Amino acid sequence: MRKTLVKGTLAVLIFSLFMKIDSSNILNYLIFLAGWYVFLLLYMTWKRAYSYQLHENEIVFKTPTKTFKVNVREIRDVFVSQGLIARKFKCGSVYVVLNGDVKRLWDINFPEDVAERIRKLT
Repeated sequence: MRKTLVKGTLAVLIFSLFMKIDSSNILNYLIFLAGWYVFLLLYMTWKRAYSYQLHENEIVFKTPTKTFKVNVREIRDVFVSQGLIARKFKCGSVYVVLNGDVKRLWDINFPEDVAERIRKLT
């Protein structure tokens, strides 16, 4: 979750560079910052609500609204996606390609290791 906080902070810093902030509107800017970080906290909470469990013959995906299982026989490919910041934090997304669908494991620590574990299951 630190990566999300860093990315959110970088975004607001870049955005702030283009704002004219002075003594007459500093209160508005502080309100904007509070709103930004409340939104970011909600987003981080939403992302944390996702969980994944690897079992011998299935992967269980738990989202805030539902739980579903994917049989390892349905898996066609597994690959990892990492941006620059994600690499720094040793995390990334693991994509599981199924018959006609793709499932994403968000912000997984050591995603290459997880992808390799999934490949060994198939």
